[in-house]
Amino acid sequence: MLNVLIVDDDETLCDCLKKLMPWDSLDCNPPLVAHDGREAWEIIQNKKTDVLICDLMMPVMNGVELCGRIREKGLAVDMILLSAYEDFSVARQLMQYGMKDYILKPVNRESLESLAARIREIGQRKALVGKYFKEEYEKEMMAALGSRDMEAVDRLLGDLEQLESRDLLNVGPYLLRLLYDYLCVVVKRIDREEYKARLYRRRGELGGLSGAPEQAEFIRQQYAKELAGKGEDTQEKRILRQIVQMVSENYQNPDCNAAWIAAQLHLTPAYTGKLFKTARGMGLIEYITECRMRKACELLNRTNLSVSAVAREAGYADAGYFTKVFREKKGISPSAYKERI
Repeated sequence: MLNVLIVDDDETLCDCLKKLMPWDSLDCNPPLVAHDGREAWEIIQNKKTDVLICDLMMPVMNGVELCGRIREKGLAVDMILLSAYEDFSVARQLMQYGMKDYILKPVNRESLESLAARIREIGQRKALVGKYFKEEYEKEMMAALGSRDMEAVDRLLGDLEQLESRDLLNVGPYLLRLLYDYLCVVVKRIDREEYKARLYRRRGELGGLSGAPEQAEFIRQQYAKELAGKGEDTQEKRILRQIVQMVSENYQNPDCNAAWIAAQLHLTPAYTGKLFKTARGMGLIEYITECRMRKACELLNRTNLSVSAVAREAGYADAGYFTKVFREKKGISPSAYKERI
């Protein structure tokens, strides 16, 4: 839940916000209250604060100084300004600190609804940021990297455009670290010193970009570039790209297997399988099965399709065989998996 801090020297307004805002439905804890900037700063330093609702003109320390201190410390606090003054020169000054909302007093029903909408949006975005730092996400990303599956990597990076630039200050370096961990630890394509140099350089390049869309695209490009590898574009590399593309486009076809792919490429199944296993460290059938399981889990998570329909969409003509494979891979039946969600 979000932690909210209301800062205003008007005690009546503070009580009004505490009582009239639908904090529970906004997934917020009961808000804390401070009546000047210095008191608020002490709270922020000692208790995690997600959202600051702050008056502009206050005794001891005003809203501009408080917001400046928050940004100097690099704290991930979303700030919403309350003011009786329609002073847009001050609003522009506060924009450099990341404050995007400017609500005029006196507070009325319309402004309360606007405030609630903004807090709900903040909560949704912070939940999105949080997903990147979960263990399951890291495991899924490393698996996608291991199979060189840019479709899966792209899906895992797919929410980046919804984040704000300050969110990517945390998420971006974390994602780059995962990429270079993979290159250094898993495939040993770069050594530790090169790892440090690349990571440091890329973080600097990321920080030099102004907006979230540019930063998100930069991260995607880094993943695609590093996964593609460097050096001569050999015949083996071209064949590998064809195999991965064919699996990506055809895994939902029940006939898609190692022999079928080899036939499409006019190669022998033995050569195709050996080439893929040598380059990727996993068998081609295993890779096809992973793609199908990923699709099955997505459909079970997001749709109301029956198990038989999910089997067909994931590339299995026989629902019974699909259930057997799913249980082997996931340790649970498709029906039980769906009920657990």
